[in-house]
Amino acid sequence: MINIDLKLLKKLNININEYLTILKINAHINDSDIPFIINPESLNTLEQKEYIKSNDQSISLTSKAMKHFKLADKITNIIDYFKEITGKTKISSISISNRKYIKDRLDQGYTEEDLKKVVDIKYNEWKNDNVMKQYIRIETLFNQEKFQKYIGEVESNITTEKVGSNINVKRI
Repeated sequence: MINIDLKLLKKLNININEYLTILKINAHINDSDIPFIINPESLNTLEQKEYIKSNDQSISLTSKAMKHFKLADKITNIIDYFKEITGKTKISSISISNRKYIKDRLDQGYTEEDLKKVVDIKYNEWKNDNVMKQYIRIETLFNQEKFQKYIGEVESNITTEKVGSNINVKRI
């Protein structure tokens, strides 16, 4: 199943056909492999918007397109990780609000790994607490105000231990 980030499409000012064209180019898929055909108009539009570059022999994505789609992949990975850890499989990977909370934290400079650590620490802390387990949600964990506190908790779960002239870092 292809996850389509509708907010990304709007931001990039491309339609679904253009998005599918980009995915197809990126995956080097032939027209016979999937049920949609690359539309020459989509190619022209994507080239004008600098998402693809083409010559007589090949079509490839530009760094501009790759940047946007790498971000979309990171967001999907974090949502999938959240679903796997929490067992909340009905969470939508294409929900605009879920994706926005995560994108905003990534835009602030946090890494995919940082966000996954917050999922781990808060899930382990709240999973057996009847009151708090209801807050194991993307909008709670990645809300700007609360995330600052949670990422601080992740960082405080790292201690340093001096052994001779070496410093070992370990999680507690």
